[in-house]
Amino acid sequence: MAPDVDSLPAIPPEFSWSPRPKFRDRRWLHAVLFLATIITTTLVGSMHYASFASDFGANDVAFSTAELVRYGLWYSGTVLTILGCHELGHYLACRYYDVDASLPFFIPFLIPLAVFQTGTFGAFIRIREPIPSKRMLFDIGIAGPIAGFAIALPAMFIGMAMSRVVLLPTHMDGINLGEPPRTRGFDLSKTVQRRGGGARTGPGTYRKAIDRRDSLSERRDR
Repeated sequence: MAPDVDSLPAIPPEFSWSPRPKFRDRRWLHAVLFLATIITTTLVGSMHYASFASDFGANDVAFSTAELVRYGLWYSGTVLTILGCHELGHYLACRYYDVDASLPFFIPFLIPLAVFQTGTFGAFIRIREPIPSKRMLFDIGIAGPIAGFAIALPAMFIGMAMSRVVLLPTHMDGINLGEPPRTRGFDLSKTVQRRGGGARTGPGTYRKAIDRRDSLSERRDR
């Protein structure tokens, strides 16, 4: 007796595989992390500015909230622009080579200590597939540092031109990172320009200020 055809189990349709669409991101997550990092870096930037304006607590200076936020954004904008350009360099290179990658993830960071504050742990992108060739790997890897350096270098010169040299207090809470190696022996401005009774110093005065600080320290020891 032949089996009833209608009683046989249905044959499943042939499975068809389709690749996962590339460059799909949860944009809301990237936006939330970016906004949180703006807040934390602005808070840290306002702390740095208050310390800078008061000569590391040597002078009592009162600031309004608007002033602190405004000057904190100088730090926040600079740091996030450098980080963002670095990661976008990697991301755009991935787009060029059609290598699936995510938008940058910014990492906010804030601890209730004044020892060492940056406001962020940095940023990163997620590459979701193997990179096909060594040439692509090299190009994707080098694109980030080049893009970040293109912003960091002029930011360094602008920051040094807007800063002034002060002596560190003998007892100071925090980490003293010392003189930047890039400014050692780096003489862009040998003179101190005085305007309106104030002193505006250039990068070349860093070496002189540190020599003067060391000389004062030796005199105190004697």
